Amino acid sequence: MESRLQASPFAAIVLEVTMRRTLILSGLMPAIIGVLLVASPTAGAQTVPAGSEFGHHVAECAQTMGFDGAHNPGMHGGVSGWDGTSC
Repeated sequence: MESRLQASPFAAIVLEVTMRRTLILSGLMPAIIGVLLVASPTAGAQTVPAGSEFGHHVAECAQTMGFDGAHNPGMHGGVSGWDGTSC
């Protein structure tokens, strides 16, 4: 007598459903991650210093090195042109 093990039909259905879910999720995950990265407001955005930080920078520069015609707060276009570096 030969004994054969047969998988139950229920096990085959569970395996098929699990494989389908895995395939669907593996296909969707890159798309979901891509959408989240594109939708993220900080993704690839360069941070602009706040106006108050620029004001502190100007005050610090005025007190430490002074301003003249060659170096003054308007020489780099104000806060929009400031790269965040110190004096």
